[in-house]
Amino acid sequence: MKTTLMKILFVSLGLYFLSVFSPSLTSAQEVSDIVSSIAESQKRELDTIQSECTELQKGLNDKILNLSNKTNEISLAFQNLSMIFENSSLSPNARSILTKQINELFTKLDVLYAPLAQTQKTITSRVNQLTSIMNNFKIMEASDIAELNEKAQNLLTTYQHLNKNLEQNLTPTKTLLDNIANLSGNFEKLLPKLWLDYYVNATDNLFSSLVWQNELKNFTDIYSTTIRTFRNDLPGTQEAWALFLIRVITICIILGVPLYSSVKFTKKLPETVHNAWKTILKVSMPFILLGIAFYYGSLHKHTIYQLGMGISAILMCYGLIHLAFILQNLQRETELTKPAIRIFIPILFASLALLTFTPLILTLSFIWAIILICTIYYLIKTPKSSCKISNYILSGFLFVNIIGILITPNGLARLSVLLTLLYICLGVGIYLAFGIIRLAKIIQDYLQTRTSNVFAYELAYAFLFPIVLLIGFLVPFTWIFAYPGGFYLVKNFSNFDFNFGSFSVNTFQIFTILIVFYVTKSIIKVLNNYIDNNLAKKQNSSVSTLKAPIKTVVNFGCWGLFLLYALYALGFSLTSITVVAGGLSVGIGLGLQGFVQNITSGFSLIFGQTIREGDVVDVAGVSGVIQKISLRATQVLTFDNAVVFVPNSAFLSSTFTNWTHNGKMVRKSIPLGVAYGTDINLVTDTVMNIVNNDPDVLKNPEPSILFMDFGPSSLDFELRIWVADIGNAAGIMAKIRYAINEAFKEKNIEIPFPQTDIHVYQTAEKG
Repeated sequence: MKTTLMKILFVSLGLYFLSVFSPSLTSAQEVSDIVSSIAESQKRELDTIQSECTELQKGLNDKILNLSNKTNEISLAFQNLSMIFENSSLSPNARSILTKQINELFTKLDVLYAPLAQTQKTITSRVNQLTSIMNNFKIMEASDIAELNEKAQNLLTTYQHLNKNLEQNLTPTKTLLDNIANLSGNFEKLLPKLWLDYYVNATDNLFSSLVWQNELKNFTDIYSTTIRTFRNDLPGTQEAWALFLIRVITICIILGVPLYSSVKFTKKLPETVHNAWKTILKVSMPFILLGIAFYYGSLHKHTIYQLGMGISAILMCYGLIHLAFILQNLQRETELTKPAIRIFIPILFASLALLTFTPLILTLSFIWAIILICTIYYLIKTPKSSCKISNYILSGFLFVNIIGILITPNGLARLSVLLTLLYICLGVGIYLAFGIIRLAKIIQDYLQTRTSNVFAYELAYAFLFPIVLLIGFLVPFTWIFAYPGGFYLVKNFSNFDFNFGSFSVNTFQIFTILIVFYVTKSIIKVLNNYIDNNLAKKQNSSVSTLKAPIKTVVNFGCWGLFLLYALYALGFSLTSITVVAGGLSVGIGLGLQGFVQNITSGFSLIFGQTIREGDVVDVAGVSGVIQKISLRATQVLTFDNAVVFVPNSAFLSSTFTNWTHNGKMVRKSIPLGVAYGTDINLVTDTVMNIVNNDPDVLKNPEPSILFMDFGPSSLDFELRIWVADIGNAAGIMAKIRYAINEAFKEKNIEIPFPQTDIHVYQTAEKG
């Protein structure tokens, strides 16, 4: 439509300018032909609009009437549900059912409303289109324009009438849909807190006679609750059942085919892992696959099939416990026969059944107390397993059951059930996580000996292992959705905020930051190991000296990215960061000058390469080997095996000696003194003969002995030698001193000790 209008506009403007400025270039016949062509195009467009109008009118009145009747019917049902919901004594479960019914009303009404709303949009678009066409006719001159204009006017009148009719009939429906959506939204906001109170808050005293009377009167509620549960927590129509089964079968095929086809690929792995994988596919994987399939099939548009979720939880619990059990027994000398934590399976089933089908608190408390007592007795009488992890988990489970026994009589049976479920999820998650760690260690040791690209493997391991471990730990917690109100409990927990003044952070943000922190730490470890292992092979190359700068860049780069992500996840803005930076600058000005000076000195040392790890230095009265250069201080390992932390600023603010900056070769000196009258040539020949025959003394540069001075009591010489490694210098010097001493004894060369002549003058006394 826009293209046609633009053509008409440009053609009209072109004809106008041609007729004004170049009348000789156009003729009346040419103008007439162009206008006729445009008119023909407009005629075809009007015919299309007229055909569409005829199609729109077919059955439109019936659809409007059907919508009007359905609106009146749903309006009455909505009013009734709203009145019921205002009853404050309703349980969260009843309110959840009402919310589901209200959402179903919205869906039924929207199915009829949406097509008519789309029709109204189409009619509005055609009204605008016809208005534009009629405006174009005003600037065109042709014989049939009047006829086309009249046709467009008639169509415009028809569309305006249809639009008005739809507007009158759709407005009440739109208002009702908005009211239903608003009420449903308000219900959804209330339900998380209601469900939390339902589990956490205690009911009336169970020892009260009034509670017993109400329990007996309402005992028939169990039957009605069961019927209502089956009606609302399972697919309600044949179509819904068909969709549920299709989703279940689809997931089984999508996941099952590649899993069971993977056996041939595991043959390349250790035989232990290959056999374990075949056992997993036979024993535990069918239950896990069915559990995942039922879980996915139970997720519907506006609701969750709780019973489907319950079946999923039981299947997953059985499958994951046996999966973890198989992984725990990898490469064990003595294999166990049964998983020690299998007691979790019947307890999970019992807790799901009680909360789903037993609304009466007294009945729930009585049955649950019996289950807890039996469980405690079983845990006490059962011998301990040889698996320490299982024993720790069951010990904690015993403690949770004892707490449940104590709080159940006080009206907190639902809380006791919830605590038991959470501990079962935690226990299975920990049990499975240790199994995954055991499997990962076996695969890691195997691949490190088989693969040539160790870095690529370790980097992939750093990414995948935390994710797999996290998934294995968190999967059991999805069973919470199987409990009545489980979705709202999870929602309430994920939206739980920790407030620090005006700043708040929720549990989901904290959780994601911890995950990214762990992954970042793993990646840094892998990259540092790669740098150390590869540059260590090039010790004679200048590249090895770049280890510290490269590692610093890697560490600060990765942690910098993590910090940016953490700030983004927490919702920090640039303004907030500026405020923090301003406060930090004030802190630096007040008392952090020394700290910042050491930090900047650390960067200078790392990237300036003034000192490197392994250098032998004398600094601030400390002699030793540089062990590690960090941002704030440098670790110096003294020759007494003590580690001294020297502030980095000490290397830049004062003079220090780096003995190995140009290499480990160093010149050492030994001062010698012989008695006056000793043959100097004999001394020189004797000493040089010793050092020339010593294999630890370098011959290039050559050793030398110099006659330095006539001392107070000796002739002073200095022996100068070169050694290849300063670390061996002390031992070489000691060995040469021993040799010189023995040689001087053999040749009767005297090493004098300091002598002082004292002259005493006596003065005669005067009489």
